[in-house]
Amino acid sequence: METTKAPSLVELCIETAIDNRKYLGDVGDVDFKFLEQILSHCSKEQLMHIEKRTKGRDLSPVTDKFWKRIFRQEFGSKATDELIQNIEEAKKMKQKKISYTWLKLYQAKLKKLEEEENEVGERVKRLYEKDGARKQSRQVRVCNKVEPSRKRKSNFGGQNQPMSKVRKRFQNCLEVRNARAMKTKKATNY
Repeated sequence: METTKAPSLVELCIETAIDNRKYLGDVGDVDFKFLEQILSHCSKEQLMHIEKRTKGRDLSPVTDKFWKRIFRQEFGSKATDELIQNIEEAKKMKQKKISYTWLKLYQAKLKKLEEEENEVGERVKRLYEKDGARKQSRQVRVCNKVEPSRKRKSNFGGQNQPMSKVRKRFQNCLEVRNARAMKTKKATNY
């Protein structure tokens, strides 16, 4: 019969911390090797919360690789590789050691994306306003001003002479006379 080794107290503590990582805040003086085991299971929100809550201690030696992984997941390998290349070029040009953390790079990228999003939103808003103004300018307007009448009064009771001629011709046409005759014939049959 095989005997299983009982977990050590440290292993039990680490497992408990992993199970309750959403409640972690200030990690204080926890050893980095234990923190690495615990924080590797954290989401970006949990990592951000722990980094903000921990006072007086830089967690970047442990969390940097996790933030790099999160950066790569959210923005892609291409953006990550370009950023690394830009940092290396900047180091060569200045010949100084440039210090950065992937958390700061991640936050800077989020801020840049938010600014671009706001800029696009403003551009779309301006286009809609411009289109609305164009539609407004092409809209039919009701005019309250009445232009003076240019009709000439004729001798036929104020009617326009050419129209009265047309009306007389219509009433005297064969079809209208036949229709009138049919109406009178139907009326007399009842």
